[in-house]
Amino acid sequence: MKIVVGVDPHGHCLAAIRLVGRLQFEGATAIAICSVEEPTSLGLAVPPDLGAAVSLDISRITEAAQKHALKVTNEAAEILGKYGIRTDAKMKFGGAADKLEEAAVEMGADLIAVGREDKGTLESLFFGSVSGSLAAHAKSSVLIGRGAVQPEGDLHMLFATDHSGYATRSLKKLIEFRPKGVSKVTIMSAYQVTINQNADMLGVPGVEPAIEESFRSQVEDRLKHAAEFVKPLGCEVDTYLVEADPDEGIAQAMKETGADIAALGAKGHSAIERFLLGSVAYHQVSHGTYPVIIIRH
Repeated sequence: MKIVVGVDPHGHCLAAIRLVGRLQFEGATAIAICSVEEPTSLGLAVPPDLGAAVSLDISRITEAAQKHALKVTNEAAEILGKYGIRTDAKMKFGGAADKLEEAAVEMGADLIAVGREDKGTLESLFFGSVSGSLAAHAKSSVLIGRGAVQPEGDLHMLFATDHSGYATRSLKKLIEFRPKGVSKVTIMSAYQVTINQNADMLGVPGVEPAIEESFRSQVEDRLKHAAEFVKPLGCEVDTYLVEADPDEGIAQAMKETGADIAALGAKGHSAIERFLLGSVAYHQVSHGTYPVIIIRH
């Protein structure tokens, strides 16, 4: 299990680092990377008569940024080391999302882990760009750490599935990661019954209770079948079914089950694919208030 951990200078990555440690992926090794944007990349116009002075200031800023990046990256590697994860520390110049994806490809990483601090809508457009970009484009699975994650303790994971072939393969991939720190997995699904509001006017009968009950029973059977895949982990497994929009259903399930982290598959890389196939996963990254792991394979 190879992991790229994105380290930011503000410490928001701590949640992701702790989750990687607590998940205890079997045979995990990691590389901690802090990316530094060069001040000149901001594209500022510098008057000729101030060129030398500004150049000196930029040099000092860059040097200070490098020192701080190395410091926080080494600290991250040290924390991961305490969890028994052998970790190399590196600093790169450039956009964080691009450099993390680049490192993941070079390393053949299974997972990219980053932190995210949720703020207002406008601020999240900028701050959340790294996690959002990775969720949308990374070929590796992506873990988004957020909130006050404790440094120790077993984890309760909620896996959301629509029972598609991709979702089933995503669950199997998650099991292949062998997260020994997970003591309980809840397999959940959300469904909606569409009712024609003009049914009475048109003389068309609404959804018969028996039909809805039959549908619900079929989904429950699929949940039980999916739960069988989790048995190799040797942890507790249960199921959760709710009539709701998928995004609302996952949020409700996280709250009612007390799960620590949500997991789901997403195969969309382009904007169109993300809308058609990965919109639920992308919504969880963008608007969820809990840690999320997006499984890709």
